[in-house]
Order: sequence, then structure tokens, then C-alpha cells
Amino acid sequence: MDPAPCKRKRSDSEAEAAEKAALQPSPGVRLMLRSSVWYDDGNIIVQAETTRFRVYGGALAFHSPVLKAIVDSLDENSPTADGCRIVHVSDAALDVEEVLKKLFHQCYSDNDPLSFHTIAAFARIGRSWEIPSLFENAVLRLSSVFPSNHEMITRSNNGRYVSVSPEKWFDLLYGTIALAHELDIPILLPAAFLFLCSSDAIANALPFIPIADAQAILFSFNWFQKGWADFVYEWFDGDFAECTGREMCRFEKHMRRKSLCSTKPLCSENIFMYNPQWAAGLCRPCAIEGRRRHAELGKAMWTNIPAAFGLPSWTSMLKGSSVQACSITTATREVSAEASRAGSMETQPALSERRP
Repeated sequence: MDPAPCKRKRSDSEAEAAEKAALQPSPGVRLMLRSSVWYDDGNIIVQAETTRFRVYGGALAFHSPVLKAIVDSLDENSPTADGCRIVHVSDAALDVEEVLKKLFHQCYSDNDPLSFHTIAAFARIGRSWEIPSLFENAVLRLSSVFPSNHEMITRSNNGRYVSVSPEKWFDLLYGTIALAHELDIPILLPAAFLFLCSSDAIANALPFIPIADAQAILFSFNWFQKGWADFVYEWFDGDFAECTGREMCRFEKHMRRKSLCSTKPLCSENIFMYNPQWAAGLCRPCAIEGRRRHAELGKAMWTNIPAAFGLPSWTSMLKGSSVQACSITTATREVSAEASRAGSMETQPALSERRP
């Protein structure tokens, strides 16, 4: 009888491969990840996607009536892990982590600017878990950059509540538009659309925004052009009764009219940002009258901007949600107060300069 053949000794690489294979989960078994939000003495595990968070059920229930109802409904037959009952949520794990870090780790002070990722997480979870303070916080921050208030659109508030670098500005813009649609926050859309009211900006935005939004913005161009033309001709065409420099003012107005009407309105700047150079060479009464008319133009057009974009009126959008209206009011008050403390607004940055 022939002797049994000797078994071939496995090489180191084969042994290493076998060890790795043993560590892999079986087919159909999801590997659970432990979040940084994990208290060893916590009594509830929140599971979002494949990530688990171990926290305190009482604190969780205090913040969210939605989660309180889920926790209260758990019984002895509910699934457990590490001796804790599991609360399953359908939200994205990254969003849940941002919110639980704020609630349990005291991260993200209300006075510090936050990234759009964190702000969006606050908005989504605030809406999903019915935590008004989170949702209000998110809308307040985004409203400081995309306001519903005419005065705020002329002020630079980018760094006050939202942290964004120059190269990420359009990511913030496109992300805000998407979030406004996702969570039904239309109050953010008019100002966001305003930043895209030029042929170059809208062309670059086409891959990143809904086609309906792009069409609404394109359709508004003629409306902005007409408003700008009306202003230019009302101010620079004809004499002003209190004018003290007839011939000189007529000449300067003629030259200014030709210049301003031969260019696009650049609505985000020309319509809402007064340029003192427009009054160069004019007498003081004519210059003052022009600034007054420009202010009236800006306010009148701002009132009707939602309609130009095919959106509900400002009043309707503000009334659409009590939480949202509260947020916008708070944002307007706080950001305006901040701007007032910064000093006079006599020299204001162009809207394009408001980008970081």
C-alpha cells in the first residue's frame, strides 16, 4: 500500500489570505460600524444605515418627539445589541452623526460658522425628527447668505453663519437650491437664483440644478433688463427740476445712458447695488435724485423677484411654515444687527464680491 502523500505546507501569502477571508462577514451579513458618538453606559443604540450610535434614551426622547415615540414603543422582543435596544432610523448615517455630535458632544456652537454639510444635516434631521431648533438653526444660517430681505442682499454675511471657501462657493449655491427643493424651503430660492442671473453663471450651473430652475432663471432676464432700462432712462433722460448744472448734467447723463444701456444689467449688482460712479460729473441734486430712484427700483424689483422666477410671493413663502418664518425673522434681525455694528454701509461691496 502506497504511503499517503504529504500535505503541502501553505505559504505565508496563502495563510495571510485565509486569515483575511476569515475576518470577512458572511454573504448577506452587513458589518456594523461604531460611531464616535458612543457612550459605554448608554442605554439606547440608534442605527442609521450600517452605523450605530450608543446614547441615552431619555436625552434622545427629550430632544425629539419622533424618537421618543419609537423608544416608548420598544419592548422586550425588540432587537438588541450590546445589551441595548436598537432604534432604527431611515436617515443618512452622516447626517445623524452630525446631529448627535451637537446634541451629545456639544459640538457646533451657534456663534460659529458651519460647513454646508453640517447645516444640511441639521435641516434634514431637524425636519425628520421634529426638532425645530435644529431646522431653524439651518434655515437661519442659509438665510444669511440667501436672504428674503432687500437690505440683507446688499451686505456681506457669508462668513457669519456659513463657512465656505472661494472654490466651494458654487457648491454651496447648488447645494442650497437642492436642499430647498428637498425640504420645501422655497424662501431660499429667489436669492440663490439671483446669483445665477447672468449668461455665464447659468451656463455653468446647468449640470447642477434642475432644468425647471434654469428655465425660470433664463425667463427672468427680460424682466430684469426692462427694469434696468426703465431706471436708466428715467434718471438720465431729460432734466431734473432742481438741477443746478443743466448743460454739464445733460452731457454726463447722455454719456452715462449710452454706457449703461449698452451693457447687460448684471442684475445682482446694478439693480441692487448703487454705484457712485454713475453720478460722476452730475450736480448734487441730480446725484441725490438718481440714488433715490435707484433705491426705489431695488425695493420694487425685490418685491416682485419671486414672481419673476415663477415662485410664490414673499408673503406666501413666509406664511408657508411657522418655523421657517420664525427662522427668517431671526436671521434678518441678527444679521442686520451685526452689519450695523460693523459700521456705515455707505460703501457697500458688489454682490459678486460677497462671495468668499
